Amino acid sequence: GKAQGKVLLIVSPDKKDWANQHVSRFNLASKGKMAVEVREMETRTALHEILSGKIKPVLWAPDNSLWVTRLEEAWAEKNKEAKLFDVGSVRD
Repeated sequence: GKAQGKVLLIVSPDKKDWANQHVSRFNLASKGKMAVEVREMETRTALHEILSGKIKPVLWAPDNSLWVTRLEEAWAEKNKEAKLFDVGSVRD
């Protein structure tokens, strides 16, 4: 059957194999309650597609964590200081 919840995970090409392996196990274990879809995309392309709204991933695994900071900065510039995400709330 179709999963009740679907999560889009964008990964850089170097993380694709690792992500697919772990996501397959997760999807099997969730027994249809949740499904993660892995989509491979070059990091720079993903940044621009997120900024433009073409893609709206729940998770993003760029090839370097510096891209996350760059995305947050570009998002704030484009959206008048609106936060894209609050990392602090994730860590708490």
